[in-house]
Amino acid sequence: MLTADGYVVTNTHVVTLDGEADDASSRVTTSDGKVYSAEIVGTDPTYDLAVIKLTDASGLTPIEFADSTSSTWAIRRSPSARRSACPTR
Repeated sequence: MLTADGYVVTNTHVVTLDGEADDASSRVTTSDGKVYSAEIVGTDPTYDLAVIKLTDASGLTPIEFADSTSSTWAIRRSPSARRSACPTR
């Protein structure tokens, strides 16, 4: 989750069904069980990255990015995330 209003980073191969669909429909289930429809904002097949926007989303907890110059952690997941963060080195 990038923003509280539902911008999410994911993989291009996920939202395009490995390139098989130009207009695949996406649904996202959050950790609290709420289901959102989503539309593709943009993709970069070279880096296999995509940004999607959840429809009518608000109040979500975005990921927090740390200062990588002063910490060994680059990303810290929200407390409600299912897995813990991974160290960068």
